[in-house]
Parts: sequence; C-alpha cells; structure tokens
Amino acid sequence: MAAPTDDYLFPYLLWFHQAPAGGGDEWHVHAHVAPPLRAAGVQRYVASGELGSGLLSNTVVPEAAAAALRNA
Repeated sequence: MAAPTDDYLFPYLLWFHQAPAGGGDEWHVHAHVAPPLRAAGVQRYVASGELGSGLLSNTVVPEAAAAALRNA
C-alpha cells in the first residue's frame, strides 16, 4: 500500500458507542477512530462495525467452507 500523500488519503475507521448514563435525560456518547487492521497475509481489513461490536464477520462462502470440511 502506498504511503499517505495529498493525493492519497489513508482511510480510518470510525464507530460510536452510546448508552443512557444513569437514567433520566443524560446520555453518554463517545467515538473511536482507528487505522485499518490487517494481519500479514490477510487480504481483507477488519471493518469498523466489527471492531465496534467485537464480532468478526465470516468472509468464507458456505460452499467453500463445506468443501474444506469434506476434504479435511
């Protein structure tokens, strides 16, 4: 990946958390900003929705997973 320049802006992930704060009309809201995360050899980036929720999406199509299990 190319280094960030004026012509190429590096993408960042943004997600929000919000919740009632102790009842009444008070709410707590905060934002997270993070660089994209990717392990070496992995072709996809972790999405902000995955980071914010703490759940990762399975990017393997069911047919490929079934074939891998059959051939294991």
